[in-house]
Amino acid sequence: MSPGPLSYQPCAERAPEKYFDQIPEGTFFYPGDNPYLADDLSLKVVPEEKSEYPIIINNKTGSLYFKPDFDFNLPKGYINLLLRTEKFNSQNNARNQALYKILPGFLVNMATSKLYDANTAGLTYHITAKTEGLLFTVKGVSDPLAKLMANLLSYLTNEDDFEKNSQHFEMAKEALIKKYRTLLLDSKALAHDL
Repeated sequence: MSPGPLSYQPCAERAPEKYFDQIPEGTFFYPGDNPYLADDLSLKVVPEEKSEYPIIINNKTGSLYFKPDFDFNLPKGYINLLLRTEKFNSQNNARNQALYKILPGFLVNMATSKLYDANTAGLTYHITAKTEGLLFTVKGVSDPLAKLMANLLSYLTNEDDFEKNSQHFEMAKEALIKKYRTLLLDSKALAHDL
């Protein structure tokens, strides 16, 4: 059979082994345990929890909207945490406003390498600068979500990370500048001034 686009040729028995001999030692490795993999994937349903609309749980510190997934019985969760910064945002200080807009990108850049395991476990996280405050969002299998949220918040509270990661700050600043330039060009409102 002649080689063509839809034909195959059997390779010699020794052919695959010669490629394995060329792989450098230590190229493949086991990455270790992933702390964000869920241990328990069962859905815990209490019969009185069945409702058509989300249940609002109120206490002194906030409100929680809760509704289990009765259609597909998936143990997935979605957590939003809003850290209110209205007083900080109302100062009309341009420097503070710019730093506030850079902060989410800076925190995500710092967290990306350390939270890689969370991404591989199917969890997602976002940090957004809103008018009301910083919004932290985590989504995925509900078991490890609290651990992921705690790790995200630790980046905000650890001052040593801010000083050590100036390159992450520069990356976040450049990304924000590119975003603003794109918005200006797309809106065409101020494009003629550029």
